[in-house]
Formats: sequence, structure tokens, C-alpha cells
Amino acid sequence: MKTFFHSSHRTFLFLATSLLFTESDARDVEGEVQYNKDSCWDIGYIDYVGSAGLCQLSCTITEGCNSFGFRHDWLGRCHLCSWTYPRTDTSCSSTTEPCHTWGLRLEGGVDAASILNDGIEQSTKICSGSLRNKDALELAQDLNVIVKKYGDGGFDSVSSFMSNLPSAAAQAAAVLLGETKKCRRKFTGPTRSCRY
Repeated sequence: MKTFFHSSHRTFLFLATSLLFTESDARDVEGEVQYNKDSCWDIGYIDYVGSAGLCQLSCTITEGCNSFGFRHDWLGRCHLCSWTYPRTDTSCSSTTEPCHTWGLRLEGGVDAASILNDGIEQSTKICSGSLRNKDALELAQDLNVIVKKYGDGGFDSVSSFMSNLPSAAAQAAAVLLGETKKCRRKFTGPTRSCRY
């Protein structure tokens, strides 16, 4: 199964990274959060996560993770924790306020397969201009989280994700082919030769 996806791995990576329009944080944390609180990291941690919202997403798609703690510094460390309460208070040693964000995983049936499928579906709106920049950035960031976790082997034992993968890869490839044609027609030609 993994061999099949590697042939389409670039498809997802291209789809995810081709949507980046701005460097601002698109994904907001959902639900109750506490600032300057940290979580345990008994499930693990991830460095260089772009935002607390992406840390929350990483927790949501990780089996056994119930809460997260995100450090707002150059390392951008995301703690993944099985607890449902903060581990400790933190004090900020820099000018960054807040220096930590703690919160719970996303609820409501959110999982890696649903994020992947929604991302592919939303990507059909890229060249029509009906996808807002903020939504496109969130989509790109979400897909990058999924692709990275898949590449690290994080979904190898998640049957709901792995069984969905062949159809998702085929659909993503079809979207890219169709969107490439639409974008080429929309953004190239004698009067717009440098836009695509």
C-alpha cells in the first residue's frame, strides 16, 4: 500500500505547497485554550510546527493524544499528551506573549482521512478563485501535516487512513491535472504570459 502512495506522494506535496499565498497563521485553535500552560509529552513531540492550531491538528490525528502544548518560539515545539489537563504553568523568558498555548484535541469526527478528503475536494476551487487565501493556506498547512505524518510512518497502523489512501491519491492526481489545465488557460497567453 505504501509503495502505491509514494508514486502519488509528490502529488499531495505539490498540491499542499502550491496553495501557500501568505506566511501568516491560517489555522486557529478551536475550543478552550489556556495560555502559559504546558502539557506533558508522553505521546511525543514535533519540532518546527508553524502554529498552535497546527499543533492541535497534529494532536487530533495522533492516536492517544488528548491535549497539546505549543511553544511560541523559534523551535515551535508541539507536545502531544494523553492527559486532559495542563502539566504545569510556564513563565515567559522572552518578549513573546503568550509563550505557550495549551488545549484539547479537535472533536466532532475529525481524523486524518476526513481532513485529506476535504482538502482534495476544496483544492478544486483553486483556479476558479472561489477559495479564499486564508482557506487555501489552512488547506495547504493541513495537507502538509498529513503528508509529513504519513512520510514518517505515522499512519502505517491506521486502517481508516490506509484504506482511504488509494482513492484519495487518484482523486488528488485528477484534481491536479484538471486544475493545471484551468490555471494554464486562465493565467497564460499573449497578454498574461508571466502569471503562471
